[in-house]
Amino acid sequence: MRNIVFIIIFSVFFLNCATIKDPSFKEILDNAQHDIKVDSIKSFTSGLPFIPPVRVNNLDDIKRYNEFINKNEKVNTIFSKYGLYKYNLGCVIDNQTKILSKKYNKATKDYLLQRNGKNWEQKMKKQIDSIINK
Repeated sequence: MRNIVFIIIFSVFFLNCATIKDPSFKEILDNAQHDIKVDSIKSFTSGLPFIPPVRVNNLDDIKRYNEFINKNEKVNTIFSKYGLYKYNLGCVIDNQTKILSKKYNKATKDYLLQRNGKNWEQKMKKQIDSIINK
């Protein structure tokens, strides 16, 4: 009985995860030039977002959660500074998703280099690491 419940929960979880097969993502790729014009390039992520658990009335948990949210907001600000925003592709990444996201990245690569200058990715990573490792 336990195995059946696990299989049902597992199946529902994965069936509800969005994947690249959704036609709206193809439209997003087609609009790479639009994203460049509006200076808002997608930085693709995948998987479920991590949110630290919070026990009711536990001040340490609440403090840790607030620190997590604060760091996440600072990281998003750095992404924005470089003309990027996070776009989650869903839980399961298939080959089509990889191919389309690589095409999008290729279409926007030169723009980001021109916008942010040489070695911009290393600079951004260093800024993000300084926030995460505090």
